[in-house]
Amino acid sequence: MGTDRSQAYRGPCPCGKGEVDIQFCTPDHPWPTKSKWFESRIICEKCAETYSLEEQGQFYGLVEKQEVLERGKRYEAYKTAQANLMVSHQAQEVISKFTVLLDSKQSMAACHRLLSAHRLIHESYGTFTKHWKGAAAWVSSNIRANHLETLSSAIGVQDEYISTAVSELKRLWEEYQRPLPFHGGLLLDTSLYHR
Repeated sequence: MGTDRSQAYRGPCPCGKGEVDIQFCTPDHPWPTKSKWFESRIICEKCAETYSLEEQGQFYGLVEKQEVLERGKRYEAYKTAQANLMVSHQAQEVISKFTVLLDSKQSMAACHRLLSAHRLIHESYGTFTKHWKGAAAWVSSNIRANHLETLSSAIGVQDEYISTAVSELKRLWEEYQRPLPFHGGLLLDTSLYHR
């Protein structure tokens, strides 16, 4: 088995001494698959030091490597804030009280209703029962920092620290998700290849 490649884009690099190359790839075999991807490269030492090729949304373009590093720092800030919130006394108390509430339900159906009502699960009851191993195991496997406000609501507690921390997490996530500016505009609209 190999890979079929077709030229999706080829053009000059920013300094004009090299090229930017983007190939559209699919597996070379007789059965249908959804496997499709792009391989890209900057064929210029100088520009390859400064830029990287990025696919954002449905567009490819050149992004400054410094911007990519900054995005990485934003992600690390988000992960650190998330971890700090989860180990906080306030979060542990809310998680503990929610676990007790979930454990107090008389049946798996009641647990499913509680979790569904608070949009903590979106699976059918049948699927839920196949994976249920008790309240503590479910909470440990499924609850993340962004769920803490929902848990607070479920146990009837308003915690200013948690509300503020979750708002900050949302802000950090949006900052991380913000698209990076393309240098010199868009090179390729990838939506044409994903049909």
